[in-house]
Amino acid sequence: MTVLLTSQLYSRPDACGPAGLFRFLHTTAKIRKVVSNKIDNTGPGIGGAKANGEFWERKRTRSLRDAKVVVLKNTGHWILEENPKETTDALMNFCES
Repeated sequence: MTVLLTSQLYSRPDACGPAGLFRFLHTTAKIRKVVSNKIDNTGPGIGGAKANGEFWERKRTRSLRDAKVVVLKNTGHWILEENPKETTDALMNFCES
């Protein structure tokens, strides 16, 4: 939604100038309101500690009501290749819960 609102804002011919600034501030307020609400959806959040895993854990915890996040130590972006057993265990725990 953020990308859609931003692209609509900047695709207008009068994006620059006072009117564009007003629309930008108004759109920013809309985005803040949407982002402040937690989503009633859940999904497994599995990330590697070497690939900003803690950052994504905080982000998912703030945006989802029932966030289930696992950060795998000594793992980067390629979680299944780098840490197959722990990745599979985390997915199975999510499916069983």
